[in-house]
Amino acid sequence: TCSEDRLLKLWNIAEDPKKPSVVFQGHTDGVLSAIQISNGKIVSCSRDKTLRVWNIGGGKQTTCITSKQPYYCLCQIKDNVISVAGGDKDIRIYDLSNDEETVEIEKYEGHEMVVRALELVNENTLASCSEDKCICIWDLNNKKLITKLRGHNEGVKCIKYLGNNKLALGGYDNLIMIWNLETDKCEKKFAGHTGH
Repeated sequence: TCSEDRLLKLWNIAEDPKKPSVVFQGHTDGVLSAIQISNGKIVSCSRDKTLRVWNIGGGKQTTCITSKQPYYCLCQIKDNVISVAGGDKDIRIYDLSNDEETVEIEKYEGHEMVVRALELVNENTLASCSEDKCICIWDLNNKKLITKLRGHNEGVKCIKYLGNNKLALGGYDNLIMIWNLETDKCEKKFAGHTGH
């Protein structure tokens, strides 16, 4: 789990659900996202403008990548390859295979405001959503933007792939929208929340 308390915690709920088995310390501001990747590593990103890679075994940091803007979201592409995005509006793809040398594989530009969430649709397609009210669909093989979906009245903050070429998106306009990626059309809107 990650938290605004600047900590990342690993829990073994079968052994002791009240106490974390490992606590990762090092971020200086709220930790906004964390994912487990290959080789016993966890990656976290934070408002402190860092992306950090941790060794699960001892809780030690192995890599730290800094940015000029906070990172808000992470998504695993494959094995040790991840995407990260945040305040600088760009999506970056990193290869974290080597602790000694982190490689930025690609940078995707297309959003006009902060990127809030990333979701892998399939091994070749990444979706991103932003405060610019858009959902971008990216072709990872050809390294280009496929399409921009627009429909929310305010920024889009969360995204989930549902299977069958469907994406669910939640926005600051308190709407949930279901998009069909084959037709690039919104198929359903759900309204009912009074806050985002």
